[in-house]
Amino acid sequence: MNYALPEWAGSAGSWVGDRVDQISGMTADAWAASAGWTTAAVAVGAAVFASKQVKEARRTREEQAQPNVVMFTEPNHTFWQDLELVVKNYGTTPAYDVRMSFDPKPQVSPNPSEPQAGVTDLFYPEVIPILAPWQEWRTSWDYATDRIDVEGLATRHEGKLTYKDRQGNTYTTEAVLDWDTLKGTMRMDTKSIHHVVKMLEKQNEQLKTIAQSLTRFGSENSGVWVYSADAKVESERRREENAERAIRRRGLDRMLRPDAYRDPISTPPSAEQTAAPHSTESQPPAPE
Repeated sequence: MNYALPEWAGSAGSWVGDRVDQISGMTADAWAASAGWTTAAVAVGAAVFASKQVKEARRTREEQAQPNVVMFTEPNHTFWQDLELVVKNYGTTPAYDVRMSFDPKPQVSPNPSEPQAGVTDLFYPEVIPILAPWQEWRTSWDYATDRIDVEGLATRHEGKLTYKDRQGNTYTTEAVLDWDTLKGTMRMDTKSIHHVVKMLEKQNEQLKTIAQSLTRFGSENSGVWVYSADAKVESERRREENAERAIRRRGLDRMLRPDAYRDPISTPPSAEQTAAPHSTESQPPAPE
């Protein structure tokens, strides 16, 4: 069975044959010139490739040597329902003149200790002069359980950061801050050293209260006292002891301070008054 070749196959075969005849008929000089042009073409291609590699390496170094400041929200490590706003420099060089902007402006739910203050704006600095590599600025934004009961608070905020490098080049990064990411989330309550410190502080307060109570029980006039004798008899005995103790104190005080008990108005006794008293016995009458 015979098959006819397509027309394009015959044309391709003729072109290949011509090229073979041309190559086979080349002189030594032609071969040398062809090799030189080939070498030049390879050199040009290598130079172009090397130039691209150098530019890519330079761009990579510049990106690695520039600040990289980002904004995000993160739960507090101890109280995870407390959401914090963080601005951090992940670059290898300092960031200067860091500025934040939000749409809408972030707000905070009313403080439970000052509910009359109402909803307030979240405070953040107008400019952060410098953020060193891996340095961060952080603040507590709001507590989720308090915020959920307040109507009218925005849940999604679009944030923008602008900052400069040491050459004065300006960069911009954007972020989306969304409170709804906490909805329906669950987390294990892990105790840390912070919780241990809080427990110890609470125990110290309780021990302090117990110590104060025991100190008050050390006085007879405070606390609850139990006597083994009849209450009336014991009360009378204590009253007599207190009276005797008072007499002894006054006697001792009179001995130590006799001038305090002398009447300043009275006059000292005369010599006749201090002489020995005469006998009061009756004498016989004188003889007439």
